[in-house]
Amino acid sequence: MLCEIALVLLLDASASVVDSEWREQTFHTAEAFRTEEVVHAIVRTGSVAVMAAGFSDTTATMIGWRVLRTQADAERFAADLIETRRPFRGGTQIGDAIQFGIRQIQNSPCTEIGQAVIDVSTD
Repeated sequence: MLCEIALVLLLDASASVVDSEWREQTFHTAEAFRTEEVVHAIVRTGSVAVMAAGFSDTTATMIGWRVLRTQADAERFAADLIETRRPFRGGTQIGDAIQFGIRQIQNSPCTEIGQAVIDVSTD
């Protein structure tokens, strides 16, 4: 499957991120998938693969790979992201999280990727 974009979202779940910041981080990341610009880009490209993970001392998948093609797909992803639980708390290992992201892109559902993106959200 050709994916114009394979996107790994890495959200900081370390102890320095208080619960209200965690909720803001997931809420605003999710809200991005509801904006007209992002929905238009998803529909225009035809397939955007996305997954989300939380990181601290370790990194854990929160939402596995999803291929978004429609506004409804984007909305479901956004709703699920808001509902996911914080995986853990601990130190901050951004380098390990990025390595996790690289492995995820290599194991994405895409046979061809137009653009691979790792987005890191942290405090």
